[in-house]
Amino acid sequence: MLAVTDEDAKICFGYVPDPGFDPDDPEMAPVYQALGRTIDANHAANIAAARPESDPRTSVECPVFIMPAYSHERAHGRSVEAFGTYLISFRVSVPHRHAQPAPVD
Repeated sequence: MLAVTDEDAKICFGYVPDPGFDPDDPEMAPVYQALGRTIDANHAANIAAARPESDPRTSVECPVFIMPAYSHERAHGRSVEAFGTYLISFRVSVPHRHAQPAPVD
């Protein structure tokens, strides 16, 4: 199976069966799309909000690991990283920060 975590490996967002194709094979596109849908919709926004204003990064990494079949829970991110084999990473776009208007006196 393939499992996707946050970049700190604290969260296992989800997992899907591994079809066994080469990671660059076009047949993997639907598999990656299914994994991408398991990532929390607000994850990148939460990461961006915690970053200092000077941080220029525009995306968040979400690594994908090959794992033995198992029903991984959200809290199993560290186990996935420790026992899985790294395959590829997703880059999830960080929403643009809007400049705050200057206060009016």
